[in-house]
Amino acid sequence: MLSRKCPWPSACVQFGRGYDSRDTYTDRTLYLSERTGETSDANTLYVASARVANEHATRSADVTKKWSENVYRDPLPSSDFRIKKKIIHPGEVNRVRELREGVVVTHTDHPNLFLWDIERQPHRKDTSSKGVESNVPDLTLVGHQANAEYAVESAEEGKIIASGGKDKLVLIWQMEDYETLLSSKNSHLLNRTILRGHSDTVEGLAFNPEDSRRLCSGGDDRCVFFWDSRKSAATGKINDAHQGDVNCVDWSHNGMYIASGGADHRIRIWDVRQLSQSSEVTSFADLREHTGQINEVQFQPCRNSSVLGSCAEDGQVLLWDIAQVESDSKSSTGGEIPSLLLFRHYGHQYAVSEFQWSTVPDDPWTIASVSEDEEGATLQIWRLLDLIYSSPVDAANILRSEGM
Repeated sequence: MLSRKCPWPSACVQFGRGYDSRDTYTDRTLYLSERTGETSDANTLYVASARVANEHATRSADVTKKWSENVYRDPLPSSDFRIKKKIIHPGEVNRVRELREGVVVTHTDHPNLFLWDIERQPHRKDTSSKGVESNVPDLTLVGHQANAEYAVESAEEGKIIASGGKDKLVLIWQMEDYETLLSSKNSHLLNRTILRGHSDTVEGLAFNPEDSRRLCSGGDDRCVFFWDSRKSAATGKINDAHQGDVNCVDWSHNGMYIASGGADHRIRIWDVRQLSQSSEVTSFADLREHTGQINEVQFQPCRNSSVLGSCAEDGQVLLWDIAQVESDSKSSTGGEIPSLLLFRHYGHQYAVSEFQWSTVPDDPWTIASVSEDEEGATLQIWRLLDLIYSSPVDAANILRSEGM
């Protein structure tokens, strides 16, 4: 639906909780980063508003616009995409997670995590001046002994934050009284829990959506660990989960499945109910349609959904329906369009850094994705056509209602 070229590379994109819905469109809050490297321009965290057409409410101007009308360079009217706030970040933003509406935590190339209350932060119009000072975070989360760059997640509306890093640790911070923390003179918060087990960098984390005391982590040691934050040792472990680094993990919203993505270009699905620390575990689905290392896996945020999304260095975002594995005795191994593959998004030309499903309950099939291109980045917001995910009967009814 929307595509926008950004002047600098971006490693992350996230929908915010804020949105304003009208008859034909919804204004969605987006968090986006700019990674400026060694230039004089500052690394920036953007808070933006993107106008997304509601389902079945496409504008005629969008349908008739031709590709020759410079669509790639400036595809959106100014009213469709605008920057609401710029925050100069101390270092490049590798990951951003919204804890509650307007409050985010960021990962950078540093041991510390930074927490930002967007309303409290000043808007920085000039980010290109040499030597410009960074914004000061509202709270700094300390505890890592080495850089913690990518693995970060939250639970219970941001009251719990977990992070992994090059120190091979998983750390957990408790944020029970956020306002008290911000009003105190102490702007640093030490982690409450340390989970030890990994023998190399922790790259990905995911909480159990049904129990925030349980979480899993994946790392460069090729392992996936399972944790209970009340216990010092791991409650489960998958050795050699991938033939290379485990880059990302996610936990399905019904609590039954774990997805892991690796540097081996593969996505593997594990049944949590079959896991124990002493048993030999095998994945029940091994998805091999990507041709580059996996950067992100994420289950659709609906309790009854069996759909998984993935993005990779090959420039693709793929959507899978793992419920099909119950009717297929064999998992996907390539070839024609495999039965688990629901949709293939070819909109990006370069490696897709990150994607995220819509968090609006009435719009579960909209996705934001960002790629790091040879020059800059490309942000896209797109929605799956309802004919693709509907049952044959529902699809036929949709076509009849459209007069087809």
